[in-house]
Amino acid sequence: QDDISLLREITDLHRGNTEASVGRILDVSFEQLHPEWLQVLLWRLSFLRQGFGLEAAQAMVDEPVELGDLRRLARWSFLQEQRVGEERVWQFSFLPLIQRYLCSGAAEAEEERIAHQRAIKYFEQSSEDKPQTLEDAEPVFERFHHHCELDDYAAAYKAMGSCYGVLERQGHYRTLLPIYEQLTQQWSATLDPDAETKQSLGWAWTRLGNLYDSLSQYHQAIEAHGQAQRYFQDAEFTKGNSAALMHLGNAYQSLGKYHEAIDYQSQSLEIRREIGDRWGEAASLFNMGLAWEKLQDHPKAKRLYEDARDIFQALQLPHMVSHCEAKLQPPPPTENTTQPNGALQDSQSETNIAPIKSANPTKPAIARRKHPWPLYIGLAIAVATLIIILQ
Repeated sequence: QDDISLLREITDLHRGNTEASVGRILDVSFEQLHPEWLQVLLWRLSFLRQGFGLEAAQAMVDEPVELGDLRRLARWSFLQEQRVGEERVWQFSFLPLIQRYLCSGAAEAEEERIAHQRAIKYFEQSSEDKPQTLEDAEPVFERFHHHCELDDYAAAYKAMGSCYGVLERQGHYRTLLPIYEQLTQQWSATLDPDAETKQSLGWAWTRLGNLYDSLSQYHQAIEAHGQAQRYFQDAEFTKGNSAALMHLGNAYQSLGKYHEAIDYQSQSLEIRREIGDRWGEAASLFNMGLAWEKLQDHPKAKRLYEDARDIFQALQLPHMVSHCEAKLQPPPPTENTTQPNGALQDSQSETNIAPIKSANPTKPAIARRKHPWPLYIGLAIAVATLIIILQ
């Protein structure tokens, strides 16, 4: 049973006056908001997951929202307000109970979709083109969330593409993991994706598999890369299929199953050569060298490292050449690749809720005596909370 249903069932809180139930107080107080666009504003703001300021509020409606409007809503206890930062800027948030009440009303008024669309536009305008830090990426995470709420998973995937590579290289695996778990599960549940969608979905599973691999969750990595391969095969996307085979080889190598790893890398190598993917060919050769080295066949491993080095040299990729050179001579390399087992991931593949900072709400302000309803809202919330605790 949700809180809103519970609130509407709480009656006789004021000496037998059923009209003063918590749900009724919220309904009547909300209906008294004028102008009426303030009701629409609250509905749409209720879908934001974090505290917001004046600019966010202005982006949610066409009417000219002013700071005084938000502070008035705070006096009526619909919003919580506080000053934040050195500049003491006003920031607003919702109590969870009020937020759920407003989200429920927004759904009934068919404002939910508009709210998500407005939020996406706002966060697009406030996002960095290429976020370089986790903090820079917070607007991207919000765009991702609102796209998923609209079931627009292709747009959600595209949004994350602007920050995945940087955050993955910085080691934010645990931040990215739940995002790609959500994306792959929900997107895969959609019916009959076209070939282009299958390719993107395959790369999303690839990113998830690489995140599992980086967190040493190799069995999950194998499952994810297997899903990627199936989507690539359905889309008849040869390059993606070869990448999935290479990543499967990497995961099996991490589990110590070197013969299986060699088999997958060999399949990947054959496809890479067929399609003329020189970088992928070198990567598969290098990874096969790692597996043969683990099997103590050092001459074969050396030949594979040399072949990979020669291709990387021809491609003028000195950083990749250095990986090969390090394996060809002692001492062992001091710098490893992003893979714990030293295997190369496919850099030509498309590589990629952070905890969202929420405002620390202050206590609701009590309005002047000539406006009794805000006081009742505060009392209603307190009574409802107490009853829930006692239950």
